[in-house]
Order: sequence, then structure tokens, then C-alpha cells
Amino acid sequence: MKKVLFIFLLLFPAAVYAGATDVRITEIMYDPAGGDGVSGGNGHEHEWMELWNGGNDSVTIVSGSGASGWRFSDGSNHTFTSPPALGSLALAPGDFLIISAKTETFLADYSSFSGNLVKVSFSLGNTLDDSSETLFLRIGTSGTPWSEVSYTRSQGGNNNGKTLEWNRETLAWSESANVGGSPGNFGAPAAAPPPPPPAPAETPAPELDAPPPPEPTAETAPPSPPSTTPADAPLPTAEPVPETAININNEG
Repeated sequence: MKKVLFIFLLLFPAAVYAGATDVRITEIMYDPAGGDGVSGGNGHEHEWMELWNGGNDSVTIVSGSGASGWRFSDGSNHTFTSPPALGSLALAPGDFLIISAKTETFLADYSSFSGNLVKVSFSLGNTLDDSSETLFLRIGTSGTPWSEVSYTRSQGGNNNGKTLEWNRETLAWSESANVGGSPGNFGAPAAAPPPPPPAPAETPAPELDAPPPPEPTAETAPPSPPSTTPADAPLPTAEPVPETAININNEG
């Protein structure tokens, strides 16, 4: 039984290994600003692709042309080189790997990049067509393709410095929000539109002086209060003033 299994692996070495299909293409810089004519006709040196390990296990990308070597394909198989220019080919869950035709140019374009970076053994300028292309990954020369991506320039990223990015929530491709894309990260969301200006404060109407109250009339004047003196009560009389005797003494 072991011999049969060994012979099967020799005859069919290009099967997709467990966990490999968790690695997928997530961003493509296929037509940098200025096109392939930029930098003295070497614009393809600014082209790159991004891979992402979306699984729960680490995956090691095998370089070289052996039966277990990974291929990046546009219909023709292209191998990965080793060692990587930066980082590692062993991708932990959530890790990214940038594929570049010229890693020195990539690092010049993205001087703050510190992730995983590998050079490919072919010219991306001859692979990442500026009009349309279909790309995929495979293991071996005839392995089952996965992460197949077909793009056209009508989707964006055409000669404007932006990339095409895969959205892991919508599973759709669209033009990057930022010039230069977001290598080593999922794309930054587009800037939110500015909030509307606040409504102008309402100016209160000027207060008008209240009109004076109307003069009372016979109809509106309040009634006089009733008299508290009984009508039949006698009028008070003055009491007599007592006479005081006055003595006048004449001194003589």
C-alpha cells in the first residue's frame, strides 16, 4: 500500500496541498502612473501583486521549479525565487506577501514597507497586461489552479497610480481608494465625505414694545367698592370743649 501511494505521488505531484488554497491574490498594481513608459521605459518594474493567507494555519510557499514549487500563472507558469528579499515565504494566518519583478524598485516606491517581499523569475511587465489579464496560482506545472482573477482596465487602476483590490467582505474587486494602493494591508476605506455645514443659527425677531393698556371707560372701569358706612347711621357730633378759668393778677 505504501508503495502504491509513493508511486501515486510521483505521478501526480501537482495536487493542491492542504492549506495552500487559503493563500489568494488580493491586490494588483498592473498599470502604474505613466504606464510602462515611465522610468525610461521600465514602468513594469513598478508593478507588483499581493498574496494573503486567509486560513487558520501557516502556509509555506515553495520556491523553485520542482514538482512542489508554487507557480504564478497567466497561462504560462512562473516560479518564485528564494530567499525572499524581505521577510519570509512562511506565511502565518493573516500574513501578506508582495510579489515584485524588481524588489529594489518596490522598496524605493514604498520605503516604509517592512513585510514579506519576494522577487519573481519573470517580468511582471510581460505578465500584468495593461488592458486585461487572467491570473491564478498553482503547484507544479499542471496543478489545479486556484485564486483565479480576471481583470480589465475598466475596473480602475489604469495608469493613475492606483491598484485593484479584493474586498474580503464583499468578495469583489475595485480600484483602491489611495494612490499606490495598500501593499501588506487590506485597503483603507475611502475617505468619508465631509459632514454638511451646520445650519445657520436663526436670528430671533426683535421684540416689539408692548402697546400701552387702553384707558378705562365706563364700560370697562371696575365698579366702585361698596361704602362701609351704614346709610342710617347718625353723623358724629363735636363734643363741647370745657371752659378753663383764667385768673389775671395785676401787680401794681
